[in-house]
Amino acid sequence: MDVTIDAGATKLPLRADNYHKVAFSALDVKINGDLKPCIDLENRSAKIEYVESVDKSDTPHLIAIEIHK
Repeated sequence: MDVTIDAGATKLPLRADNYHKVAFSALDVKINGDLKPCIDLENRSAKIEYVESVDKSDTPHLIAIEIHK
């Protein structure tokens, strides 16, 4: 799963090899049915947890997403 975080003037690309291993949670948001990352994360505010690689040429690794209202 590739995600680009848009924080105004800064855009940060992130990667998760398997989105089933990313911890998803929601704060004051109701997701109907199973989470569909491609649809349910688009244009949403969120708290993101990631780890940068020691090798700066690698994309940072996505750990968790907390979706906000």
